[in-house]
Amino acid sequence: MNTNLQISRELLGGPESRLKLAKSIDGKIQIPLPLEKAQRLALIGKAIDTSADLLTKLLPPGLLETLKGESPEGLLKMKEYLIDTVNAKVDFVGVNEEQEHELIETMINLLIDEYVDNTDAEFLLLTQQEQQVRLKEKLIALEREKVFSRRRFDREQATIESKMKRLHVRLREIRRNRSFLRRLLRAFHRTK
Repeated sequence: MNTNLQISRELLGGPESRLKLAKSIDGKIQIPLPLEKAQRLALIGKAIDTSADLLTKLLPPGLLETLKGESPEGLLKMKEYLIDTVNAKVDFVGVNEEQEHELIETMINLLIDEYVDNTDAEFLLLTQQEQQVRLKEKLIALEREKVFSRRRFDREQATIESKMKRLHVRLREIRRNRSFLRRLLRAFHRTK
C-alpha cells in the first residue's frame, strides 16, 4: 500500500472521521462567508484533504510512531513546524490568512492529538468538560498500565536473574567436575 495513503488513512480514519473533524473545526473557527453549514463543511473538508495530502508528504512513515513517545514540548514544536509548513504551501479560497492559519492549526492539532493519544474521532465532538473527563480517564488507565508494566518488567528481570544464577551454578559444577576428573586422572597415572 502507498505509504502516503496509509498515513492519510491513519490520520483521517476515512470519510466519517473527516466529516467529524470538519464539524469540530467548524465549531472552533468562524468563516465570515455567508455559507450554509453544508457549504462550510465542504470548504473545510477540502482544506482537510489538501492539508492531509501535504502532511503525508511531510511526515515520513516512522515519524508518526516516534511522535507517540515524544515529550509535550517536542510535540508542540513538531505541530508548529507542520502548521507553518502547510500554511506556507496552501491557500484556501474564501478565508483570510489569519483564518487560514487558525483552520490549519486546529486541524493539525486535532489530527496529531488524535493519532498520538489514540483518541477516537468522537472525542473531537465532545465539549471541553467531556474531553477533560475522557482525558482524566485515559490518564488513570495509563497510570494503571504503567504500574502493571513495571511489575511485569520486575518479574521478567527476576526470571532472567534466576536463569543466570542457574547457569552460573551449572558452570561451577562443570568446572568442579573437570577439576575432579583431572585429579582422578593424575591419581590414576601415579598409580601406574
